[in-house]
Amino acid sequence: MTAPQHAPQVAAYLGADRLRLSPASLETLSVVAYRQPVTRAEVEAIRGVNCDQTFYTLASRRLIEERKASKQEQDECQSSVNEV
Repeated sequence: MTAPQHAPQVAAYLGADRLRLSPASLETLSVVAYRQPVTRAEVEAIRGVNCDQTFYTLASRRLIEERKASKQEQDECQSSVNEV
């Protein structure tokens, strides 16, 4: 547990004070977390919209990672939530 007087420095170091997610990003992250491993096409079918930018944002913040699918689905990438 962090001492209260050091909490702002620890939060700044971990980036917790800057992590804000749009409603679209939060919804996409929720779908990936619930259905993982899931393909981008499956998430887009559930949400009903294109998720390219949202996936890019979540991956760049290291909240999800894309993995190559099985040999049967070489064109698809599966995503899963990174453990914290």
